Amino acid sequence: MGLPRSFWALLALPLWLGCGGGVSAEKAAENAVNRGHSYYASGDRPGAIAQYSEAIRLDPENAGARQARGEVYFARGETDKAIADFDAALKIDPALTAVWFDRGKAHATKGDVDRAIADYSEALARDAALVGAYVNRGVAYAKKGAWEKAAADFDEAVRLDPKNIGAYFFRGQIRFQQADWDRAIADFSEAIRLNPDDAAPVYTARGDAYEKKGDDEKAAADYAQAERLRK
Repeated sequence: MGLPRSFWALLALPLWLGCGGGVSAEKAAENAVNRGHSYYASGDRPGAIAQYSEAIRLDPENAGARQARGEVYFARGETDKAIADFDAALKIDPALTAVWFDRGKAHATKGDVDRAIADYSEALARDAALVGAYVNRGVAYAKKGAWEKAAADFDEAVRLDPKNIGAYFFRGQIRFQQADWDRAIADFSEAIRLNPDDAAPVYTARGDAYEKKGDDEKAAADYAQAERLRK
């Protein structure tokens, strides 16, 4: 009596699974991206870059790998390399809001304020609730001396996120520039209230505003508190 057909079917199964069953380049690239994320999370930036680079080699159209490698380059201070990766990611997929934001930060780091503003604006066109883009664009406008545009961005950031310390601090600086001492003090005070233990620069800024207002006693108290926090 011969062996049952099921026996021969079982013998053939591994061979059948091996035919065309390999991992595709796209899937292998995704695996490399995920390994890169793990390396980055563990603090191994060179390892993360190596994995993202391997993903790009396997799948040059993988925008996520370009974005992720650009973010690591930016964290390492290699801004030109970061911008090149962000450029490539956006060429592949212009809808990546986070990459517009990231590239804006990179341009700002290089002092290219106009390009930073343009990128933050593109990010906001895709996500009008992106608080960080309002704050960063406000800072960029302030560097250009466009106080009203900067204040409007900080206003919107505060509206969207009433606990955004940076928005209050930067808006306070705008109001200081406009000699609006009372509203500057109000903004600095709110920033201090939200984070009193890490507010040395804010105490100094509020002290400056009190000094301009002629309240030397409160100015001295703020300067002293700023000094205590720095120790």
